[in-house]
Amino acid sequence: PLSELVPGKRIQELKTKRIFNSVYFDVNLIEGLKYKFLLGQDLQVYDLGIFEGQFTNTRKNGSPFGSLRQAEQSGYTLENLLTYNKSFGEHALGLTFLQSAAHQEFHDSFMGAQNLPYETAKWNNLGLGTLTSNFTNFQEYQLLSYMGRVNYAFKGKYLFQASIRWDGSSRLAEGNKWNSFPGVSVGWRIKDEGFLSGVNWLTELKLRASYGKVGNTAVAPYQTQGTLANTFYDWNNVDAKGFRLDLIPSEDLSWEVSESIDAGIDFAFFNGRLNGYIDYYQTSTGTSLLLQRQLPPTTGYSFIWQNIGGTETKGFELTLNAIILDRPNSLKWESEFNFGSLDEKIVDLALKGPNGEKVDDIGNGWFIGHPVRVFYDLKKIGIWQADEVEEADGFKQFPGEIKIEDLNGDGQITLNEDRKVLGNDVPKAYGGFKNKISFKGLDLEVFLYYRLG
Repeated sequence: PLSELVPGKRIQELKTKRIFNSVYFDVNLIEGLKYKFLLGQDLQVYDLGIFEGQFTNTRKNGSPFGSLRQAEQSGYTLENLLTYNKSFGEHALGLTFLQSAAHQEFHDSFMGAQNLPYETAKWNNLGLGTLTSNFTNFQEYQLLSYMGRVNYAFKGKYLFQASIRWDGSSRLAEGNKWNSFPGVSVGWRIKDEGFLSGVNWLTELKLRASYGKVGNTAVAPYQTQGTLANTFYDWNNVDAKGFRLDLIPSEDLSWEVSESIDAGIDFAFFNGRLNGYIDYYQTSTGTSLLLQRQLPPTTGYSFIWQNIGGTETKGFELTLNAIILDRPNSLKWESEFNFGSLDEKIVDLALKGPNGEKVDDIGNGWFIGHPVRVFYDLKKIGIWQADEVEEADGFKQFPGEIKIEDLNGDGQITLNEDRKVLGNDVPKAYGGFKNKISFKGLDLEVFLYYRLG
């Protein structure tokens, strides 16, 4: 084991190179009308070399081993943006139009070898040894978007915004690559009303509400296509390389669409020294939730990506910011407090009962009325005691073993009948408390984060 500490006997070296840049120009076409072009590029290159000497724990006096993995990830984002802003009297109008295209590529290669003749070469000349594995990989995907938005304000205190967005993703199935996502919001700056003009301690008071849809395509490329993977078969007592089933086609995979409503109040007092907001929100995915559904091994596949359910999330957040102390060119003390509550549950799944009723998907651990991630298990209610010999024997157990709750009362413990949802990892409340103290160029920050329930 001490050979692990010898310099050069086990080496893992990662080198990363990254180049990113952006180019843009904008031009005023006519009064109020502006065009902007933006091109952003990103290139990342990774080299991971691993060497394990003869006497390391992994090699166990075997031959030295070396491997080299090289990866390159590149992409670009191109945007054409057209904006128009015009004020006339007490009215203000803003128009925005956007066309955007994004492209990502990923290349990956790996080579590993053992029986290296000398250890100083590490992974720099793997051809001297016996190759044990090698592969290459390639992935790419694209996203194309169009967006239009209108902003309108009357007297600077009655606010309205509406937008529509069209997105097309190459990751999704044919016929389902495109979807539209509308949104609308309104706001009312109550502080600017005449009846509050003399309330000097009130700096800001604003009511707002919004409704909109957003999309998600968080799946790896090629999940909608049936793919094969390499494997080996016995052919006349000789290993023969062939293929096996890998991914099952998901020909109906489409956007996960979240529909959200939000209502809130923004406020500020004493020239902004105390400010914050209160928000209430509710989000529903309908029946479009993207989930990785496990399949029986007899199918030849392990899982499939599907839009197979819906969730509903609702909650509220309260945030308060305060400048407790502010002395010019001296001491400043700022605090931030946040409190929120979240309720998440599954409202629909692909499985249905004989009469069309909603049914839990126990195999995947999804349950109607509960969050996506739950703890589903037998309930431990104690330890069998020495005076419970006969009762424990009825469950084929002995004193000192864990006592399991018999949910269906049939006198035996079975996984199919006696498991239940014990809880989940979604907190009933969460938040944080941050303090920042500044003194003549020195800063001290203390942050506390909490989860309850």
